[in-house]
Amino acid sequence: MMNRILELLLLIAMLGWGMPRLGFAQYALPYQKPSQAVAALVKLPAELVMSLSPDRQMILLCGYDRFPDQGAPPEDRVLALGGVRFDTDGNLPADMPWYNALLLKRASGDSATFPIRGLPPQLRIVDYKWSDDSQYLALGLREAKGVSLWLVDVKARKARRLYNGYLNFSLVDEAFFAWLPQQRSLVFAALPERGDPAVGPRKPVIYEHDRQAQPQRTYQGLLKHEADEALFDYYATSQLKKADVRGRISPLGESGPIASFEPSPDGRYIKVHYVARPYTYTQTFHRFPSEVVVLSQEGREVVRKSIGPVNRPLGRDAAYDVPRHFTWRSDVGATLTWVEAQDGGDPKAESTERDRLFAWAAPFDQAPRLLQSSALRLEAAYWIRDTLAIRSEKWGATRTGHWVLFNPRTGATLDTLLHLGRQGTSFDPGSPVYEKAGGGKRLLFRDGSIYLSRKPVNARDEVEPVLEKLHLRSKRREVVWRSAAPHYEFPVAFEQGDAWIMARQSRTVPINLVRVDLASGKEEVLTFNGNNLEVLQQSLVTQELTYLRADGVPLQATLYYNRDSVRADRLLDCLVFAYPIDHVGSAGGAATYPYRYEASLSLQKLLAYSGYAVLDNAAFPIIGREGSPPNDTYLEQIELNARAAVRAAGGTGLIDTSRMAVMGHSYGAFMVANLLTHTNLFKTGVAMSGAYNRSLTPFGFQREYRSYWEEQALYHRLSPFQNADKLNRPILLFHGERDENAGTHYRQSEAYFAALKGLGKTVRFVSLPGEAHAYTLLDSYLHILWEVDTWLRKHLQDGPPKVLGLTNGN
Repeated sequence: MMNRILELLLLIAMLGWGMPRLGFAQYALPYQKPSQAVAALVKLPAELVMSLSPDRQMILLCGYDRFPDQGAPPEDRVLALGGVRFDTDGNLPADMPWYNALLLKRASGDSATFPIRGLPPQLRIVDYKWSDDSQYLALGLREAKGVSLWLVDVKARKARRLYNGYLNFSLVDEAFFAWLPQQRSLVFAALPERGDPAVGPRKPVIYEHDRQAQPQRTYQGLLKHEADEALFDYYATSQLKKADVRGRISPLGESGPIASFEPSPDGRYIKVHYVARPYTYTQTFHRFPSEVVVLSQEGREVVRKSIGPVNRPLGRDAAYDVPRHFTWRSDVGATLTWVEAQDGGDPKAESTERDRLFAWAAPFDQAPRLLQSSALRLEAAYWIRDTLAIRSEKWGATRTGHWVLFNPRTGATLDTLLHLGRQGTSFDPGSPVYEKAGGGKRLLFRDGSIYLSRKPVNARDEVEPVLEKLHLRSKRREVVWRSAAPHYEFPVAFEQGDAWIMARQSRTVPINLVRVDLASGKEEVLTFNGNNLEVLQQSLVTQELTYLRADGVPLQATLYYNRDSVRADRLLDCLVFAYPIDHVGSAGGAATYPYRYEASLSLQKLLAYSGYAVLDNAAFPIIGREGSPPNDTYLEQIELNARAAVRAAGGTGLIDTSRMAVMGHSYGAFMVANLLTHTNLFKTGVAMSGAYNRSLTPFGFQREYRSYWEEQALYHRLSPFQNADKLNRPILLFHGERDENAGTHYRQSEAYFAALKGLGKTVRFVSLPGEAHAYTLLDSYLHILWEVDTWLRKHLQDGPPKVLGLTNGN
């Protein structure tokens, strides 16, 4: 009996973190939960995702869980190879999300929805695509043994399995299949017949390099030896196949690791990008040699272009030193385009010509043609018609760019349509609107104008989407439609004449599709997504704050607090959530979204619901001026931003600025650790999945392109690990054990915790099994809420006033 009492006392001590005599504790804690009210919010259903059919007559409605309660694949089922995390049981990406419900409805004001018969009762839909004629849907369903291919007859609303085997995925875009345009057939990546992996005995691995500098970012999950090479081949290899809607199957081309595959707009060819040997152990598969192969629709190889191993120099505006961006020209039958850097991809190289755009037309029996040359980096080509197109080019270091008109038939440059940047109209000109063209698409072109969907800021500093016509000859913009209060709307698709499909939302209603006639103003609501977050919205007060930094830079933040937590006899504890953003020259003005539906159930909102005041998305610009890189004054500027946020919080009259904490994720976690190290503005902080030792990212981080050896003093000054002895506030660390994000390896938090522990600092490190860089699992999310709330209650004195029914308890 006495032993049982002692065990219970020890458990209570651990749960309450009451171990002051030990100083250091390490133990496994069962997943905890916040209050029942908060946990119920987390489990609320998400708004349906909507997919409009190509003919604009039907809408697919997809349901999903915000946080899957089924755990991630066990670690012994996940292999990280060449920068890809394979779920080896299902042969799909380890962290691939899924939909769990499907409904069809007509694109009309009728609210009726239709279930799809014939599907398994438990759905995990990892991919779906409409056929070109809108008569069929292809589905990829996650099953116990892999991903199966299903076909839905839309008119009959009935599904059946199309292929008896299982699918693999393309490594770049994680696609399982694609429809052949203008045909009732699709191509898919199938798992080939295979036994066990051919893994041989281990051998010594030799890494050798001679002279030529090849700096690179810090990547994870790389190949390490020949056994890894064999495993990569085993799980990445696909056999492309073709299936018609009757279920007739035929192979296409050779098997191999497929980076991407894409049918031509006329459906007569398939571009397949294979990963090729020799593999490297120092880069992800994106940098391996490759083969771009064009197949006929019958599977015959038409042409092949070999691409060598990739080197991408470091620096803003850097590019691959080999041909890149292979894609079909979207407005004609089968013309392959790509870009080649003329400066070796090195932005530091002196060059009057940076990029070239090439085109290669079917039947590929002539040499590729040079279409355009650019003194900047080519970003995209927008195709209007056979004799008219636009190239988009940009140079990020100077925030300049152009849209240039050219003739694709002759390659002649016609005119500069837009000058973008600090001296021009806007660095973001908007998104061009497309219309269907056969099996492809082209820019919507009417009366000498193209159409742009833009999101400019109005005189009230509110983002106000517009639909514009841009006259190509006069270069004049004309607003033809504008989003108006109380809605936030933007164009989704052009139908015909003056009819458009818009996505509409408001503060209290999530996104729905609306058909709008711009000439008559007539509207027809097509979907009826309801507000699942009404309980949260009724409790939370949302206030947009705008304020100035001490040096005059305009800043903003969104304040959340629970109206029931406000008391006359006590101010609120406050949590500031932020993420630093680098800028060159100017941070721009503060913009708000007053009519946008807030669909997320962020940690910040849920903590505000629990009783804290939360300054969310507090602006933390890091500005480079007068030729000085932003990070040269990083520490000074995060302090300026933090001081301004604290002053703004105090100015609300609701917040006790002596009881404030700061929180951030990834680069935001790096900011949190630096603020707690170099300032006394916050009593504590929460740092999630950060990088704290910059010597472990020696060839740059974020937008810092100088290496450790060029700026050792800077790397040392900005690294919380190297300055761990100066930390003077308690810090709570989180990290996902499966974090494969470049630069934020799990060991970053492990080592930082070890350093702080060794120096006698107050620190708690929560290691999250099954989580990657972002946290997506239900148990983890609930536990994080419990951890943060418990930590803040301990280190912000007494914590926030408890709202009725919201006290922690588990």
